[in-house]
Amino acid sequence: MRSVPAYNSGVLELYEQVTETIGDYPKKALSRVDIAPIWYRELAVYDRTRIALEEAGKQITLKVQIPQYREIDSNFYVLIDGRYHKVFNAAHGLDKDGYPMTEITLIAPENNLEETA
Repeated sequence: MRSVPAYNSGVLELYEQVTETIGDYPKKALSRVDIAPIWYRELAVYDRTRIALEEAGKQITLKVQIPQYREIDSNFYVLIDGRYHKVFNAAHGLDKDGYPMTEITLIAPENNLEETA
């Protein structure tokens, strides 16, 4: 018997990084993706992964699993509990019971981005 995945660690909102031109200067900003907030399950981050990313100068903040969303890539950010996290990696596949899912590794953003209206 298969068990339905439980995404009960919290809710995230998805944002895409866009470039706006203000005058002659391009400016990076975040635009909210027009989908409902997504429930997620927090996953453990193993020391090996954490060390490898820190050696590359990336500070890992969370690793989460959501129902499969193939459009997500490293150009996206998520908002969890009022804090932005940059998507470092998104892996799409099936969980142990055969349900489609996406695992997302999140890192601290490199700079402050503003949300577009």
